[in-house]
Amino acid sequence: MPICDDCNNRRKRREMVQYVKPLIVCAILFAVGYNIDLTGQDPTMTGYMVMGIYGGWKIINRFIPNLFLWFSVKAVFWYYLIRITVSMFIGAFATPIYLIYCIIMIIIRLIR
Repeated sequence: MPICDDCNNRRKRREMVQYVKPLIVCAILFAVGYNIDLTGQDPTMTGYMVMGIYGGWKIINRFIPNLFLWFSVKAVFWYYLIRITVSMFIGAFATPIYLIYCIIMIIIRLIR
């Protein structure tokens, strides 16, 4: 079914935002991690690990959505602390792949 030019342009903008947003979020997370430098050794690695939280969190959400059960505040704290830590390690592998995918999709959208 054909759509009007305005609707098609809005659709293209939504698609572009869908792929640009993760790049911006990961750049911000990398900058934050680089500047806080938790390890005291290599700020680049700290930035990379903090950036990985984004991709890891997305993967974990596919399998384990956010649970809002009647936990104590302490249990919720530990739940999210463990979740962030696991996200960081999963994201160390998944985030670069996802960002490459986003860049490829942006290039494809710009070529069309």
